[in-house]
Amino acid sequence: MKELTLTHTAHTDGASVQISGSLKSMNALNLKSELHKYISKRQTLTIDITNVTEIDLTGLNALMFTKIKCSLKYSDMILVAADDHPIMKLLRLTKSEGQFNLQKPALA
Repeated sequence: MKELTLTHTAHTDGASVQISGSLKSMNALNLKSELHKYISKRQTLTIDITNVTEIDLTGLNALMFTKIKCSLKYSDMILVAADDHPIMKLLRLTKSEGQFNLQKPALA
Protein backbone atom coordinates (compact mmCIF):
# COMPACT_ATOMS: atom_id res chain seq x y z
CA MET A 1 0.00 0.00 0.00
CA LYS A 2 1.36 3.40 -0.99
CA GLU A 3 2.08 5.69 1.94
CA LEU A 4 -0.30 8.57 2.53
CA THR A 5 1.11 12.09 2.64
CA LEU A 6 -0.67 15.22 3.78
CA THR A 7 0.27 18.84 3.15
CA HIS A 8 -1.50 21.62 5.04
CA THR A 9 -1.70 25.31 4.11
CA ALA A 10 -3.41 27.91 6.30
CA HIS A 11 -5.44 30.73 4.72
CA THR A 12 -7.19 33.76 6.16
CA ASP A 13 -10.57 32.15 5.44
CA GLY A 14 -9.66 28.59 6.42
CA ALA A 15 -7.21 25.94 5.32
CA SER A 16 -6.40 23.62 2.47
CA VAL A 17 -5.10 20.09 2.75
CA GLN A 18 -3.59 18.16 -0.13
CA ILE A 19 -3.59 14.38 0.24
CA SER A 20 -1.51 11.98 -1.85
CA GLY A 21 -1.20 8.20 -1.89
CA SER A 22 -3.53 5.43 -0.82
CA LEU A 23 -6.57 6.33 1.27
CA LYS A 24 -7.37 2.81 2.44
CA SER A 25 -7.42 0.84 5.69
CA MET A 26 -4.95 2.08 8.31
CA ASN A 27 -3.95 5.09 6.23
CA ALA A 28 -7.59 6.21 6.25
CA LEU A 29 -7.96 5.61 9.98
CA ASN A 30 -4.86 7.68 10.66
CA LEU A 31 -6.13 10.45 8.38
CA LYS A 32 -9.47 10.50 10.17
CA SER A 33 -7.72 11.49 13.39
CA GLU A 34 -5.61 14.14 11.59
CA LEU A 35 -8.04 16.08 9.40
CA HIS A 36 -10.16 17.48 12.23
CA LYS A 37 -7.12 19.47 13.44
CA TYR A 38 -7.44 21.74 10.40
CA ILE A 39 -11.08 22.70 10.94
CA SER A 40 -11.64 26.21 12.27
CA LYS A 41 -14.98 27.64 13.32
CA ARG A 42 -16.88 29.35 10.47
CA GLN A 43 -14.05 28.76 7.98
CA THR A 44 -13.61 26.67 4.82
CA LEU A 45 -11.59 23.46 4.71
CA THR A 46 -10.57 22.48 1.18
CA ILE A 47 -9.38 18.89 0.81
CA ASP A 48 -7.64 18.11 -2.47
CA ILE A 49 -7.61 14.36 -3.15
CA THR A 50 -6.50 14.68 -6.78
CA ASN A 51 -3.33 12.70 -6.02
CA VAL A 52 -5.07 9.95 -4.04
CA THR A 53 -4.52 6.84 -6.14
CA GLU A 54 -6.98 4.51 -4.38
CA ILE A 55 -9.73 4.81 -1.80
CA ASP A 56 -11.95 2.33 0.01
CA LEU A 57 -14.97 2.67 2.31
CA THR A 58 -12.67 3.46 5.25
CA GLY A 59 -11.29 6.40 3.28
CA LEU A 60 -14.77 7.58 2.36
CA ASN A 61 -15.75 7.30 6.02
CA ALA A 62 -12.77 9.47 7.04
CA LEU A 63 -13.91 12.18 4.62
CA MET A 64 -17.55 11.90 5.76
CA PHE A 65 -16.44 12.17 9.40
CA THR A 66 -14.48 15.32 8.54
CA LYS A 67 -17.53 16.77 6.76
CA ILE A 68 -19.63 16.17 9.89
CA LYS A 69 -16.97 17.80 12.09
CA CYS A 70 -16.98 20.82 9.77
CA SER A 71 -20.76 21.10 10.06
CA LEU A 72 -20.53 21.04 13.85
CA LYS A 73 -18.20 24.05 13.68
CA TYR A 74 -20.42 25.86 11.13
CA SER A 75 -17.65 25.42 8.57
CA ASP A 76 -17.69 24.41 4.91
CA MET A 77 -15.75 21.54 3.42
CA ILE A 78 -14.82 21.45 -0.26
CA LEU A 79 -13.56 18.20 -1.77
CA VAL A 80 -11.38 18.59 -4.88
CA ALA A 81 -11.51 15.60 -7.24
CA ALA A 82 -11.82 15.00 -10.98
CA ASP A 83 -14.82 13.26 -12.52
CA ASP A 84 -12.76 10.09 -13.09
CA HIS A 85 -11.35 9.94 -9.55
CA PRO A 86 -11.87 6.59 -7.72
CA ILE A 87 -14.02 8.32 -5.07
CA MET A 88 -16.71 9.00 -7.67
CA LYS A 89 -17.43 5.29 -8.05
CA LEU A 90 -17.68 4.92 -4.27
CA LEU A 91 -20.04 7.88 -4.04
CA ARG A 92 -22.31 6.33 -6.67
CA LEU A 93 -22.21 2.87 -5.07
CA THR A 94 -23.08 4.23 -1.64
CA LYS A 95 -25.60 6.73 -3.03
CA SER A 96 -23.63 9.54 -1.37
CA GLU A 97 -23.17 11.86 -4.37
CA GLY A 98 -24.85 14.82 -2.65
CA GLN A 99 -22.87 14.60 0.58
CA PHE A 100 -19.87 16.65 -0.55
CA ASN A 101 -19.35 20.05 -2.07
CA LEU A 102 -17.24 18.81 -5.00
CA GLN A 103 -14.89 20.97 -7.01
CA LYS A 104 -12.89 19.97 -10.06
CA PRO A 105 -9.11 20.47 -9.84
CA ALA A 106 -7.60 23.51 -11.54
CA LEU A 107 -5.91 22.74 -14.83
CA ALA A 108 -2.14 23.00 -14.67
